[in-house]
Amino acid sequence: MNATGPVNRVGLHRQLSRIHVEGARPRLSEMDKIKEASVYLRMRLGSFKPLILLTLGSGLGDLAAQIENPIEISYSDIPGFPRPKSQVEGHAEKFVAGMLNGVPVIAMCGRFHLYQEGITPADVVRPVRTLLNMADIRHFIVTNAAGGAIKGNKPGDVMLITDQIDNTHKVLPTVFEMEPQFADKSEVYSKELIGLIEDVVLENDLISIYNGVYWGNHGPDYETPAEVVMAQVSGGMTVGMSTVKETSAVARYNVKAIKEGRPTVKVAGFSYITNPAAGTVAGVTLDHDDVKAAAGDETGVENFTNIILLTVKEIHRRHVA
Repeated sequence: MNATGPVNRVGLHRQLSRIHVEGARPRLSEMDKIKEASVYLRMRLGSFKPLILLTLGSGLGDLAAQIENPIEISYSDIPGFPRPKSQVEGHAEKFVAGMLNGVPVIAMCGRFHLYQEGITPADVVRPVRTLLNMADIRHFIVTNAAGGAIKGNKPGDVMLITDQIDNTHKVLPTVFEMEPQFADKSEVYSKELIGLIEDVVLENDLISIYNGVYWGNHGPDYETPAEVVMAQVSGGMTVGMSTVKETSAVARYNVKAIKEGRPTVKVAGFSYITNPAAGTVAGVTLDHDDVKAAAGDETGVENFTNIILLTVKEIHRRHVA
């Protein structure tokens, strides 16, 4: 692990104390928690300013190993971050910041889920909101390990997410300092980035991917066959237990950014198929160990990693160079 040097504990304590004084409440508000985490991350990152945020789904954290000169920051060390009573197997629970294919990025290796004991919707999106509050991020690439809801899906397939359906039945509270109460979500996933990724796949002769809608459930149980049919009828092509709240938080942030004349954050999303959804293949039962095993398949992960690496490079070339 490479770091920017020892953390200035005195300076950090002073800045965090200032937040607590300004909050002047026994319980911090959501914005206070975001500010608290932002102060700590700035201290740890030093002069490094990531332009792209990556969220790596279950079993997909190996991509972080390709980040050069990494700065690793455990979620458990960050003030204001959730402290779930249960962990998710296959998640490293840390940020890794550094250069990926020549581009400054920060990767979330693991995320918080609604099904974890003690975790709220605000907790789920706090890492994303914290990085948005730091104002350097311009692109967000979100990935998830998902079940394939259409017949013919197989482990190792990749779906480029064009839209989403939030079936979590959980309300994401508004942080009014960062976002409006009502937000347009007609383009959660950037059409510009969808076109860019399609170009990357075609020009580099990568594995074929398909476009589709992601169906986000609460979890932790897998879907019943009837629920999968409901997803199919609604247009869902992959099903999972993440992503929809994180991208919704970015959509809200973008509404206020546009009104204030600030840069927005463009979102791209991928589902990596780790299993057939319940009922799509006769006699197949679902198990988290199988999900992790599929996410660890060398050929499939290598293909998916190549898509991410080339996407990151092309985003940077078109938007920065």
